[in-house]
Amino acid sequence: LGGVFAFFTQGQFEAALAKEAGVSVQDLHDLWNTLKQKPSCALPIVSGILAILGGAAVAVSQFLPDKQLAK
Repeated sequence: LGGVFAFFTQGQFEAALAKEAGVSVQDLHDLWNTLKQKPSCALPIVSGILAILGGAAVAVSQFLPDKQLAK
C-alpha cells in the first residue's frame, strides 16, 4: 500500500509549492513551461514500483510449496 502512495508524491509537492507561493498549480505549471523547466520525480516512482513488486513477492511466496534445501 505504501508503494501506491509513493506515486502521489509529485502532485502533493506541486500543490504545497503552489500554496507556499500563493498561486494555483496551473499557474505554477505555466511558469515552468515559460522557463522551459520540467521537474522530475523519478525516485518515488521507482521506489513505488519496487515496493509493489516486493509486496507481491511476499504474497506469492505464501502459495509456493516449501522446498527442502538440505537432506
